[in-house]
Amino acid sequence: MIRPADAGEFDAVVVGAGPAGSLAALGLARRGFRTAIIERAARGRDKCCGRCLAARVAPLLRRHGLLDEVTSLAEGTTSAFRLRTIGHAGPIDLSITDEEGSPPASSGGWLVRRDRLDDRLFEVAVAAGAIPIRPASARLLDDGREGAARLRVEGDRSSFELRAPLVVAADGVGSGLARAAGLADDRAAGRKFGFAAALEGEDLAARLELASDRIEMLADEGGYLGLVRERGSSSRVHAAALVAPASPTRDPRAFVRRILGDRAGGDLRVGPILAAGPMPWRPRIVARGGIALVGDAAGYHEPFTGEGMAWALESAEALLDAVGAHGGWNAAAAATYASIHRRRVDRRRLACRAIAALAARPRWLGAAARVAARMPALGRLVAAGVGRG
Repeated sequence: MIRPADAGEFDAVVVGAGPAGSLAALGLARRGFRTAIIERAARGRDKCCGRCLAARVAPLLRRHGLLDEVTSLAEGTTSAFRLRTIGHAGPIDLSITDEEGSPPASSGGWLVRRDRLDDRLFEVAVAAGAIPIRPASARLLDDGREGAARLRVEGDRSSFELRAPLVVAADGVGSGLARAAGLADDRAAGRKFGFAAALEGEDLAARLELASDRIEMLADEGGYLGLVRERGSSSRVHAAALVAPASPTRDPRAFVRRILGDRAGGDLRVGPILAAGPMPWRPRIVARGGIALVGDAAGYHEPFTGEGMAWALESAEALLDAVGAHGGWNAAAAATYASIHRRRVDRRRLACRAIAALAARPRWLGAAARVAARMPALGRLVAAGVGRG
């Protein structure tokens, strides 16, 4: 926590220290903005995530001097995608590498643990000059449409107010700041939820036929489950899932066992559950007054394609580009950010929404994937949607 005496006026305050929040804080601090970054959780917290980072963000990371920082954390690469539609088709295999077999900037990807990634990006932002306020919560007092935005910050031993022309809401799906600012309401949230957990069992990866560089997705009418191997282990698998309202069971552990069936074996153990939702999350707008939404707070459309971290980083860069274009935050910068966000992020989500709609109908999804597997050009388009994240 910073001392209350240090609080007061900032050029920008970022709430949330995930990939979007930390990149936003880093870029603002480097532009000379007096920037605070507030995070509710202590360092080392994990989050609901599939751990797959799309390699298409390599140029973005390089522009911000982060490529080596991020790839040094990678516990593996992703070069293939396997889809099983339970009871209808499969497996369907798609390559997500270039012709030489290595994941380039336009395909493939990396496996990165969120606790390590988030801590590293936060460290880089603080090293660049962002002032850390952690652990602490933030409550919006004024959205900045008629002056500076104001926040009430609550920590373990203190409570104080911060003011800034720009508050960056990076507080995730269901963003409390978006709701408080009137940028979203209860209609923005869907009825599905996601979760992630470690799965353990003797030779579990072999029983599930998981290659070290492959993302496996299992889908049925109740939702879908993504699997990747834990680095250096044949007995641990990382799982991320989305459960639909119509699922026969909405209990995460029961959902995993139902989807995996007999392949998981009788010794399957499901670790602590990290949940997120409800989703999809669709705010009405991403910026107004002194508030700008980035990352999952700016919208999230189901993790079937594993695109979450890529969207988060792209939205933060869009905000930084808008601020740079106008030399600061004002109504024109807010309009520019909304425009860039639609072009760079929202359009990408359209493909993901289409795939998610298919995933709710596994028979259709299986048929589409089989066609893509037989047509290389179409297969590359499908792979770009389902494997790069």
